[in-house]
Amino acid sequence: MNNIENVNECPWCGSKKSFKWCEDKEPFLTVQCNNCNIVYVKRRLNQKGREEFYKNYNTEIHQQAAEKKLREEMYQLENKFITEFIDKGNVLDVGCGGAFFLDTFDSTNFNKYGVEYGDNGFDIASKKYPGKMYQGEFPSLDNIENNYFDLIIFRGVLEHV
Repeated sequence: MNNIENVNECPWCGSKKSFKWCEDKEPFLTVQCNNCNIVYVKRRLNQKGREEFYKNYNTEIHQQAAEKKLREEMYQLENKFITEFIDKGNVLDVGCGGAFFLDTFDSTNFNKYGVEYGDNGFDIASKKYPGKMYQGEFPSLDNIENNYFDLIIFRGVLEHV
């Protein structure tokens, strides 16, 4: 339990009153604020817990063989949809894992960048795209000029934030 922290008030409005919002796996607790109705995780992983959980997340959970083929098909479908609207440019994939979704974009038309929290995913992605990967929770991208990216992707990220 030393990897768990308790959030004692709503991160949006500061209210201390909330109610259980859904059934969670122990030790997590998701609640809804009585005041502003925002849903947040009241009992969650702390910094150390997140680092441990995501260290090898890419290979141990995300790319398990049973789901890998389905995920690859999903990547192709999503790429096909996206490229109906944009066919070239600079792409940033936040939460890119091993950059498997970025791999679906044509390298002659797209400059591919990614942000990844986990060590394993970052290592895989940065070998494919040297100098174009950022590691961290949402590292500062202040050094990137405004309007540099033509497409920023947050696929499967919100449930981890």
